[in-house]
Amino acid sequence: MWYVYLQKCGDLVYIGKTNNPERRLRQHNGELAGGAKTTSRAGPWKHEYLISLETEKEALQFEWALQHIHRSKHFKEKKVSSYQEAITILLGVFLTARQVDLHAVD
Repeated sequence: MWYVYLQKCGDLVYIGKTNNPERRLRQHNGELAGGAKTTSRAGPWKHEYLISLETEKEALQFEWALQHIHRSKHFKEKKVSSYQEAITILLGVFLTARQVDLHAVD
């Protein structure tokens, strides 16, 4: 199982993919080695959304589309005003091919 995650720290947003969301969050927060350089300047980070997908390829495609809302073919002619709206659109696209799950994180 692979996950695309959207995490936040205040107004900052980071989108990534992993097969271990708990470990990856700890890395971003500096508790474990291997966090992204971008997230080391702020913290603590919290997962806002976790989207589970079956393959790494699907996770890469979902991650890219979410990171590039203005360039992704899935958003052409659609005015997307929030990440939640973008995730909903992408879930519709991916659900036609395979079962995925969205987990809002408190």
